[in-house]
Amino acid sequence: MKGLFFVRHYNDVDHIVPVIHTWARAGHECDVVIMGSPSLLDDFRVRHVASLVGVRVASIDQILSRRQWLRMRSEMFLLNRHVRRFVPQKLMIHPGKTLKDGQGGKFWIELTHTLLDRSFGDATRGVVAFDWVTSNSVIPIEWVRHVLTTAQARGIGTVSLPHGDSPHWNQLIRGSELKPEPASKFSSSKMFDRLVVPNELCAGRYRPFLEPTKIAVLGSPRYCDKWLETLSTLLPDTPLKGSPKKLKILLLLRKSEFAIFLGGSGARRANGLFLRGC
Repeated sequence: MKGLFFVRHYNDVDHIVPVIHTWARAGHECDVVIMGSPSLLDDFRVRHVASLVGVRVASIDQILSRRQWLRMRSEMFLLNRHVRRFVPQKLMIHPGKTLKDGQGGKFWIELTHTLLDRSFGDATRGVVAFDWVTSNSVIPIEWVRHVLTTAQARGIGTVSLPHGDSPHWNQLIRGSELKPEPASKFSSSKMFDRLVVPNELCAGRYRPFLEPTKIAVLGSPRYCDKWLETLSTLLPDTPLKGSPKKLKILLLLRKSEFAIFLGGSGARRANGLFLRGC
């Protein structure tokens, strides 16, 4: 069976590459499309799956024409929530709205057929897989929905593989959250045929919005024993050198919006301090 996997950033590499590895080892074929930085092509895990039989890996800029790629990047840039804070609403381009009303949506429809035709041709079996897509995503959610509905019309299945393991006992994870209630941004997962999550903690985010049969709890691809054994054979040598006379501490901090242990501005100040200290 043929698969089409979309990879956006490092979290997708962590979570989806093990799935691609297992998919290829089972004798299936797949295309992997890097939607984010082309530098991900140099990631040792991405290079590993690119070497497997039946796997084709390419950055989106290698697939699209230069015209298509420049337009896609510019519109995705304007969708970035950090950019939207400073750009007047009248100047904003919203591919999601253009797909709804048909004005200018031809470009995103064109991208859909370019990618699906490249991977599946006239085939009526296969699967399209994204990580997770919300209203905050820089990938237009209406475009993703169009990719999925077009694939489904061709008889191709669609799967969401959210990377979040959500190992928090406290349900108030972000600084802006004041009530432990379902987050509506997870409701967009309804557009997939199936949602595959690593554990029940992660599944709990989606259960208020999906039918039980649409959710599969299958364990974590990146933390399972088989993948960890494979990963140990792929890891490149570290450039860091040990020193018996020095104590070295590595602090892995979350973004300031994940104010689980520190509050609001305090989290931001702490993040800045610790990062400068490293």
